[in-house]
Amino acid sequence: MSLLAFLHIPRTGGHTVKRWLSERHVLRAECVGANLVCGHGHPRLRNVDLPAGCRTFSVVRNPWEWHLSFYGLIRAGRAGMLSLQGRIGQMTFSDYIRWLDEPARADDDRWCYPRWDLIDWLVDAKGQIIVDHVLRNERLVEDVQTLVNAYGLDVQIDPAVREEATKHDDYRDYYDDETRAVVARHHERTIEVFGYSF
Repeated sequence: MSLLAFLHIPRTGGHTVKRWLSERHVLRAECVGANLVCGHGHPRLRNVDLPAGCRTFSVVRNPWEWHLSFYGLIRAGRAGMLSLQGRIGQMTFSDYIRWLDEPARADDDRWCYPRWDLIDWLVDAKGQIIVDHVLRNERLVEDVQTLVNAYGLDVQIDPAVREEATKHDDYRDYYDDETRAVVARHHERTIEVFGYSF
């Protein structure tokens, strides 16, 4: 059986995936499990040293909805990134989105996930997708079940389990034309490759 590694992009349902796959000790957060590996933090795949032959998967999410979810995490003080909480925590959602267009600070690259295009987690230095399986938050139950079946994992997926699921109205209600366009520019490649639309 192939070793399988999960690359966790924040705010895409990763905690739910971990819970589903760890229910039977298939996933262990700090070490190589029976046949699944998971690292701490949210590194780009190109920065992760995986065992030879390891297969990878990750989850992406609609960029407009992703930003609303990430903003909510920061506002709730749960992002674990004090520099972001200090800079973004008091902004309105529209100001947060406009902030994406401001010049980046020297310390932004490593921890400033909102400035990354979601696809940045999944590509090599040349921009080629190097993750083996890309699942979608919008159909998370189905995609994880397909992955579990493909790898013959003895895991039951409980659709009722959705940890940290974002609770908000339709994400479209939070955007105006300007902020919608900012996200479209910052996530142009994700939108193009995965066919997302507002």
